[in-house]
Amino acid sequence: MAANFLEIDNKDDDKIYYGQLGMAHMILNYKNTASYINANSKFKNKVCVINTYCYNCTTPEEQVSNWQFHKIEKGILKYFLPYCNSDFTLFDLSEKSEAANKYRSFGQFLIIAKNQN
Repeated sequence: MAANFLEIDNKDDDKIYYGQLGMAHMILNYKNTASYINANSKFKNKVCVINTYCYNCTTPEEQVSNWQFHKIEKGILKYFLPYCNSDFTLFDLSEKSEAANKYRSFGQFLIIAKNQN
């Protein structure tokens, strides 16, 4: 996916892109689409990632999984979940705090979705 994106971009330099990719392609510190595009010299530090963590969510179609956060799930529950006072809470990880510094490498923003069915 990243190679296709970069190939298309080379054909026209005057574009601004918005893409919605699945969770497996977004966490910045994994070897995936977002990290490969962000590593390209033209796009270095220009890829913005908004990750979504689902807490107590269900769906009749498929099981809700947060597998991509297995390394940081305990931290999400400890540092961010206590501040969720609505069904969807957006955290800006650009702030200077211990929690933001620790988890920013996964993406610049984190949304926690609670109790979604």
